[in-house]
Amino acid sequence: MNAQDLKNSILQLAIQRKLVEQREEEGTAKELLKKIDAEKKQLIKEGKIKKQKALPDIKDDEIPFDIPENWKWVRLNQIFDFIDYRGKTPTKLTSGVVLITASNIKKGFLDFAKADFISEAEYKERQSRGITKKGDILFTTEAPLGNVAINTLDVASAGQRAITFQQYGENNFLNELFCFFIQSPHFQFDLINNATGTTAKGIKAARLKDLILPFPPLEEQKRIVAKIEELMPYVDEYDKAYTEVEELNKKFPEDM
Repeated sequence: MNAQDLKNSILQLAIQRKLVEQREEEGTAKELLKKIDAEKKQLIKEGKIKKQKALPDIKDDEIPFDIPENWKWVRLNQIFDFIDYRGKTPTKLTSGVVLITASNIKKGFLDFAKADFISEAEYKERQSRGITKKGDILFTTEAPLGNVAINTLDVASAGQRAITFQQYGENNFLNELFCFFIQSPHFQFDLINNATGTTAKGIKAARLKDLILPFPPLEEQKRIVAKIEELMPYVDEYDKAYTEVEELNKKFPEDM
């Protein structure tokens, strides 16, 4: 087992409600989802987001595993507005407003070793489809498929095979949790099963919006994120040790 396998195991335990205990006093996801739905309707009424196509009910044959009674299964578009600039080719510059592309979005973090920029004027023009905010989730839809990270920039625009997942309202739940859930083996497997293409797999936004994830109560979300963050440094230490062993194996093969 390498470090990525260990991380995957932790994330799979998290999404299957096996990483922390459940507590009845922490309320239910249903209560929180009602609040999110009310804020979504208000944003539509105010013209801040567009009215969306009704999402289909989640059928029993879609549910891959059992979750506690105080959790709920949700479709991605039920809890996130999608800000999508794919298909709108930007004019890249060497300075200006940061353009976050798929190459910047890694497995849980952003990497700006190679950075692209757009002009202030183009940034303002692109805001017609929505504004990527600090703390939003950034997701790659192809080449590579399924990388995800939290936006750490105050001002930026997402494009180039990337979609922004933005909450309806503010801070109703933890984006960090769903960033972890999206990286889990379960969700990544679901992505592949719903992707198209042969050389480079990709997923269409309409299909992505319908994919499902479990939604815990807020206090439990906080405890799950805290536990994952507590465990990740041990994964890093394991990775260093694993790499050292691999290097030793190369120097001293078993058949010597």
